[in-house]
Amino acid sequence: MVARLSAGDAPPVEPLPVSSRITEVTVYADRAAVTRGGTVTLAAGMGQYAFGKLPGWIDEGSVRATIATAAAGDLLDVQVLRTFLARPEDVDLRKAEADLQEITDQMGALQDERAALDAQTQQLEAIRAFSLDKAPKDAAVREVKVDECTAMVKYVDEPHLQIAKSRRELERKQRDLQPEMEARQHRLDELRQRARLEQRTVVLTVNCPAGGNATLALSYLLPGATWEPVHELRAEADPRQIDLASFGAVTQATGEDWTAVSLFLSTQRPMETIRIPELEALMVGGGRAVARAFPRGASAFESSKGRYAQQINLWNQAANAPAMQEERTRNVPQQQEVQQRVVAAFQDIQVLEKAMQ
Repeated sequence: MVARLSAGDAPPVEPLPVSSRITEVTVYADRAAVTRGGTVTLAAGMGQYAFGKLPGWIDEGSVRATIATAAAGDLLDVQVLRTFLARPEDVDLRKAEADLQEITDQMGALQDERAALDAQTQQLEAIRAFSLDKAPKDAAVREVKVDECTAMVKYVDEPHLQIAKSRRELERKQRDLQPEMEARQHRLDELRQRARLEQRTVVLTVNCPAGGNATLALSYLLPGATWEPVHELRAEADPRQIDLASFGAVTQATGEDWTAVSLFLSTQRPMETIRIPELEALMVGGGRAVARAFPRGASAFESSKGRYAQQINLWNQAANAPAMQEERTRNVPQQQEVQQRVVAAFQDIQVLEKAMQ
């Protein structure tokens, strides 16, 4: 049974999480239809069950949910909720901000010390200039002793040496702090990115009078996948015989793991097969029009593609180890390149099929 889809804030009671895995994927030219399922123990009466940590770019308008057997209960409602990988008030985020502020204060204190040393240097330079200007005048009116000159030079040069030593120590401390400051800044930037990275949680409301085990299934469309036919011509020992092998090469950068799934390939345009029929309306009087919630031809999938383009790299950084991030980052433009070629080829095929009918 397919449930209706509704929008809203998170339900007041924490839903029971559904431990699910992807079981089936149908790949189209520019998207994939994913089906995931999980077995849960339904409580007697009404309960809520959540498929969490889904990519933030799933097509919300395509979400469908089912219960394997009608006897297990009635599926009353489906909510698609926007969640985030992290929240600004998370403890880790607050700690990262405090850690960065701590080392920023230390760097600021070193800068203050450097400014004080610069001021002392200016004062000594002023004294030196005054002494050099005064020495000839003193020599003209009186005898200037060598000890006086030596004492003046010592008075100016010794603080200069001490200031130079203090400046070198400050520079050493700044060099030691700089890598740690950059690491803490990187950590904070990463957590802030996670706070902006959207996820989706799909909450099912189920009424099960008797309770018991049931399998819940969830399906949705999402961008980031394509496939193309690949053919291989093989020559046999007999030159009069050849073998033609055909394959489907799948390229996906959806952010989900498709390990051990049932995979199907389709040349259809998915919106032509899943579009919900619209009821025609008869209006009294000429020129009357029916208001629509969405303009004809508009697709929520365009919004999904926009979110995918904005967030896939952030998702890659948050979800994958550093060793995998570079490879996954390369997969995205590669998938887009293949997709453009496949979409154009499948459109040509459809045009040819219509012309032949």
